[in-house]
Order: sequence, then structure tokens, then C-alpha cells
Amino acid sequence: MQIENEMTPEEAVKLEKKLKREKWEIMFAQLLEAKGFYPGEDPDLLMAGEYVREYRFHPVRRWRFDFAFEGKIAAEIEGGTYSRGRHTRGSGFIKDCEKYNTAAAMGWRVFRFPGEMVKDGSAIAFLESEVWNE
Repeated sequence: MQIENEMTPEEAVKLEKKLKREKWEIMFAQLLEAKGFYPGEDPDLLMAGEYVREYRFHPVRRWRFDFAFEGKIAAEIEGGTYSRGRHTRGSGFIKDCEKYNTAAAMGWRVFRFPGEMVKDGSAIAFLESEVWNE
């Protein structure tokens, strides 16, 4: 008998895979919050110092940005850089091109960061020096 609120082994494996997949995004959010950013409540009315995770930017397609900021600025955290992840294989790369080109045509500035840049702090440093202090 399963105790209420206890995960099944299948649910635990699924959660573990999700956390592994999202570890760089979680770290990026923690780094943002350490710099004084906080999650915004209304994705369409973002103010300076706010961000929204998993922001759906396209009215028809189900495309989302990992992080969206005020002024149509987005950050995408790219995983699987060396493990032949979705972003580095042919079909995934082509789909990413379509997404990022459409976002640019809609006025978005999209910045892409691999996990290594999140881990060493250079992703946040880049945004601070080159984007938010313009």
C-alpha cells in the first residue's frame, strides 16, 4: 500500500530526470536572486529587477524562454553541450534556429548560455555588463 504524498518509484525517477535537466536553470535563478532579482508576477508587465521563468512568448506556438526580463530580453540556458543533448543534435538545432529567429523578428533579444557559463558566473556577469547596464 502506498502512503499518501509518497512518490512511486516511477515518479521519483521522473522527478530526478527533471531536476537533472533543469539544474542549470535552477542555479541561474538562484544567481539572479542573489543579485537582487525576483520572480515577477505578470509576464506582460515586467519591471526592472524582475524575471519570469518559462515565459511563453509566441501567441500560437508553444515556445517558451527559460527566463524573460523587462524590455523583451530573454535568457536561454542550453544543456547537453557535450552529451549530444537536444540543442546540439541536428533536428533540435534546426528547431532552435526557428524559435530564435522568430523571437528576433518579434523584437526579442535572446542570449544563450551553456551550463558552464551559469556555473562559473559568466552568464550573469555578461548580462550585467553588456545588457542591463546599457
